[in-house]
Amino acid sequence: MAENRDALEESLRLYETQLEQVIEALSSDGSSEELILLQENLQELITLTKESLDSSKSERNNDDPLAEEYALFKAELENEISNEDDESAEADESLQDELNCLVGSKCRAPFSEKWSDGANCSYHNALIMSIDSSDSLDNVKVKVLFVNPTCQEMLPCPYFLDGECRFSDIQCRFCHGHDVNFADLKEYMEPDFSALKEKTTVLAKDNDNLWKRATITALILENNQCCVRFDSGHKQDVIIDIHNTLPLGKSEESSTYEDQQSKRVEKDYDFKEHQAMLVEKTLTEPAPSAKLGEWEKYTNSIGSKLMASMGYIAGTGLGKHGEGRLEPITATVLPPGKSLDHCMELREAAGGDPNLFNAEKLQKKIKRKMLANLRNKKKRAAVQEQKSNDVFSFLNKSIAGNSSPQTTSTEDDALLKQSSTKALNVKELKICGDMQKKDYELMVLREKLSRQKSNTVGHNTLKKKINVLESELNTMRSKLNDVYKEKNYRQTLKELTEF
Repeated sequence: MAENRDALEESLRLYETQLEQVIEALSSDGSSEELILLQENLQELITLTKESLDSSKSERNNDDPLAEEYALFKAELENEISNEDDESAEADESLQDELNCLVGSKCRAPFSEKWSDGANCSYHNALIMSIDSSDSLDNVKVKVLFVNPTCQEMLPCPYFLDGECRFSDIQCRFCHGHDVNFADLKEYMEPDFSALKEKTTVLAKDNDNLWKRATITALILENNQCCVRFDSGHKQDVIIDIHNTLPLGKSEESSTYEDQQSKRVEKDYDFKEHQAMLVEKTLTEPAPSAKLGEWEKYTNSIGSKLMASMGYIAGTGLGKHGEGRLEPITATVLPPGKSLDHCMELREAAGGDPNLFNAEKLQKKIKRKMLANLRNKKKRAAVQEQKSNDVFSFLNKSIAGNSSPQTTSTEDDALLKQSSTKALNVKELKICGDMQKKDYELMVLREKLSRQKSNTVGHNTLKKKINVLESELNTMRSKLNDVYKEKNYRQTLKELTEF
C-alpha cells in the first residue's frame, strides 16, 4: 500500500513538472493546438492522481484507529503554537511601540569621563534621542543628549542636530549622542528654582555653552535673572537668566562630598601602603655610595624638597615603583669655552680617563710636535731648493730667448709668504685665466701645425712657438702649485694652532 502511494506521489510530481514546461511553451507560442490539448490532458491526470492519493489516505486512516486521533492531536498542537507565536509577536510590537513613545522624553543618564575608565560615573539630565530595540529589555540601548553638559564630550554638536556635520561620531569633538543601557536610566529631576537664594551652589551655563559650578551672589527676581560667580574661569560676577541655572540638591552635594572624602581616604591609604613597600624594597638592596641630592648642601637648590613634596622617599630609587637609580650622576668638569663636540672628542682621546684636562694637554702637546715637524720640513725644503739647480727652468729660459726674465723659485716663495690670503686667491685666479688663454693658443697652433708639411719653414716656426707656449704653461703650473702649497700650509698651520 505504501509503495503504491509513493508511486502516485512520484507520478504527480512528474505530471506537475511536465505541465509547467507546457505552460512555458504556450507562453512563447500560444496558437499551438497540440500544446493546449496536452495541457488539458496533464491537468486531468493531476486531478485523478490527487483523488487516488486522497482515497489511499482515507483507507489508511480507516485501517489504523489511532491515526485519526494522532492527526487531531497534531492539528491542535500546531494551532496552539501558532497562537503563542501570534501572542509573542503582539507583545513585541506593543513593547516596541512603548519604547518608541519614549523618544524625546526626559531622563537622567549616567556619564563618565574617558580618562576615568568608568570609575567616576555621575548622572545628568538628558533627552532620549533614539532607541535601539532588542529581544530583551535588559539589552535595549538608548542614545541620549545631555541637557546640562559639563564637559566638551557631553556638549551636543549643533551641526549634527541640523544634519550638516561632516565628521563621524568618533572624529567629531562634540557629542552626536551618548549610548547607555535602558536599564541604567533614572527619573528626570526637575530643577527647583524656588530654592534659589544667595550663596546657593548651582550649575550655571557659561559662554561656551558648558554648565559649570558657580555660587549665586544676588537674585534679580523682577527680571528672572541672578548674579553668579563661577568657581573657576571668571573673576567677576556674571548676570544670567535663572533658567540657565540648575540648583544642586542637598543630597547631591552631600553625596558628592562623601564620594570625595572616601576617595581621598582611599588615596591616602594607598599612598602610605606604597611608601611602606618602597622602604621595604630599599632595605633589601645594598646601600649607595653617595646620597642622592647631597650636593645641595653647597648650593641653594630646592630639587630634593620638590621631589619630597611629590612623594619621593630619601634613600629609595627614582620612579613610581622605586626601580630607578639610587646613586647620583657624577658631575664631570669640562674645559671652559669649548663646544660639546670638542668635549666628546676629548673624552674619546682620554681613553677612559675621567679628567678631560689631561686629554686636552696631551692633544696640545701632539699638535705642537706636528707643528714643529711641519716648520722644520718647510725649512729643509727651502734650503734644498736654494742649493739645487732647476734643469727645467734653465731649459725654459734657453728656449724662451728674449722673453721677459722670470724670477727664481726662491724669490717666488718669499713673495708668496709675504702675500696675504686674499692676494694668494687673486694670484691663483690670474694664473688660471692665463693658463686657459695659453691652452687655447696652443690648440690653435697645433691645428695649424697639422696642416703644414714637415721640414718646411712654416712647420719649424710653428713648432718653436708651440715649444715656447708649453714651457710657459709648465712655468704657470709650477707657480700655481706653489700657491696651492702655500695655501695648504697656512690651512694646516691654522688647524694646528687652534686649541
